[in-house]
Amino acid sequence: MSTKDRDVFTPVEPALGYTRVAESFVVGMMGVWKARIVSNTVSILVAKYQMACAELPVGEWTPRTADLLKALRLVSPDEYFGFRDVTDASHFVYATALFDSFLSESTKFLLLLKPEALGEDCKVPIGAVLAAKSRSDIINNEVLRRAKNLGFQPVTNRLEFLQRRFGLGPLVSPSMMERLQDFIAQRNRLVHDLGTFALAVGEDRELLLRARACPHHPAQLETRAILEAAHVYLTVGFNLYKGVMCSFLKAEPTNNFKRVCGLFEIMAKSAVEERMEP
Repeated sequence: MSTKDRDVFTPVEPALGYTRVAESFVVGMMGVWKARIVSNTVSILVAKYQMACAELPVGEWTPRTADLLKALRLVSPDEYFGFRDVTDASHFVYATALFDSFLSESTKFLLLLKPEALGEDCKVPIGAVLAAKSRSDIINNEVLRRAKNLGFQPVTNRLEFLQRRFGLGPLVSPSMMERLQDFIAQRNRLVHDLGTFALAVGEDRELLLRARACPHHPAQLETRAILEAAHVYLTVGFNLYKGVMCSFLKAEPTNNFKRVCGLFEIMAKSAVEERMEP
């Protein structure tokens, strides 16, 4: 898709439009999987070389081989583990951002098709009405505003809003909701609160300092957390996709619908299987 094409809105049938939105979420998660494969491969090669401490016989070296081995030898264990920490945290944050974006896009989609769901508390300032070029401008602006405001709410509120306003039914079990909240809270900490020290003030107004994380590894993220998080995101995303398509749109089970459902299932299963590997 060219940059010019991205700037142009084109009419689309609702079921196909939402399927495209859901598919983009799954494709994004596939990108996380590809990134993990590459980073894991690099990590394994570095770890094996560092552990083996072996060198090729000098007679078998080529100038390129010598340069590569020299560069690999320069990677210290501390640098290696730092690379793993930052990479895992980046994958985790990226996957969470994909889920968050899909939830926001789903909210916009539903509100655009049913703007009355904005509710009676939606008060459009007279200035906004006068500045709007059309009725659709007012709807688009208010939908974007509400979706943005909802984006700052806890994920429980966001999902409950969709269930209540659009009759989607249960989207997540209580146990999975708890894990979902934990993962999003962890993402927020990684993005906004990676400070190594906690600050406070004492009774005598003296400044207090407490170390709360390792300065070299502040993320404190388990390597496999991304897999469990990905499974939760894909499961909730799949339930949301089916709820919108089946309960809200009453869409026919087209080949596109079945294909995207299959992608969700394959990716969610992959996350579980990889997490169970030793």
